Amino acid sequence: TLAWNQMVQNGNFVNTTNWYPTANISVSNNELTYTSPSASQDNGINTGAYMNLINGHKYLALANIKMPSANKINIQLATTDWSTNIIQRVDVSTTNKTAVNAMFAATSTVSAVRLMYFFFKNTAPSVGDVVKVSNVMLIDLTQMFGSTIADAIYAILADRKSVV
Repeated sequence: TLAWNQMVQNGNFVNTTNWYPTANISVSNNELTYTSPSASQDNGINTGAYMNLINGHKYLALANIKMPSANKINIQLATTDWSTNIIQRVDVSTTNKTAVNAMFAATSTVSAVRLMYFFFKNTAPSVGDVVKVSNVMLIDLTQMFGSTIADAIYAILADRKSVV
């Protein structure tokens, strides 16, 4: 079930629309398959459609991600260039099958934001390693519940807060 204020377009993966890089992804049964094209630790996917963050709002990013082995994932909000325009980033350790979540707090109003997932941050992948992703959401908790409840959820999930 999608939240009524789900910000990610096509997070249920009806097809590959609004997900990049297009050369390394495919979709079947509402699950995106990402195949590593290199042994780089900068392998990942991102939304192609831009979103807007509102100053003071709290956001929850959710996804189901199946990795070939335990590793670390960087979940980040960034504009245009993922390496220099990171707004916020959360590092999440994974087992090979896990629900991944991250909390973000907007400290300013920012437009043209992408949600990005970078895999294999502890150990570089082998070429051809496969990651499966499903049910990606970015939810504006402040819009959904108001600031008091959004702040409480943000405090409860303190270990998933941004590190940038």
